[in-house]
Amino acid sequence: MHFLEDHKHKTEIDTPCLEYFQIKDTSLCDSSMSVSSALFEAHIYDNCLPWLLNGISQVELLVLSGDTMSSVNAVVCDSTLPTFHYLTKLVLYVGEFINWESLPDLLESSPNPEILVFPAKCLLSSLKTIEINNFVGMSGEKYIVEYLLESAEVLEEMIIRGCKFFGRPRMQKKLEALRNEILDVPRGSSHCELVFTM
Repeated sequence: MHFLEDHKHKTEIDTPCLEYFQIKDTSLCDSSMSVSSALFEAHIYDNCLPWLLNGISQVELLVLSGDTMSSVNAVVCDSTLPTFHYLTKLVLYVGEFINWESLPDLLESSPNPEILVFPAKCLLSSLKTIEINNFVGMSGEKYIVEYLLESAEVLEEMIIRGCKFFGRPRMQKKLEALRNEILDVPRGSSHCELVFTM
């Protein structure tokens, strides 16, 4: 910790062998963190400042709170997110509120995500629109589409854009059959319109 003018201080986090990191108070605005290549897991439960995002950019498992997601949105507006090359699992650990606006930016900054965990209860009671692009028809895709259609209570619209299988009529026919199955899935919201284009 370095002391600056007017009794202010600057905190520097320099831990090259750090594997687990958790922070609940990021009021240290004038701070810095050296990137740890050994960092496996990071939990952030407060405002997420650019210095902190840069410092944890090598993480594999990232846990964020609703407050953190709101502050990520502010970071996106003011600057760019670092690339999370090694992030494979993102957990959004929240109660009733989460700012979903920053999620696409966070995912775009993460080229290798494999697992996304989020609070199904709050999502299903507030989700109004879902768009899915390049839908191929794999079993996991079908499962999540059916789950969301059956469980989202106030869903107004789901748009699925199927993958174009040019020169592969067999795959195109299989996707058409799957589209017919999905169109018949019962819906948790009586106002839900399903659009499936190919």
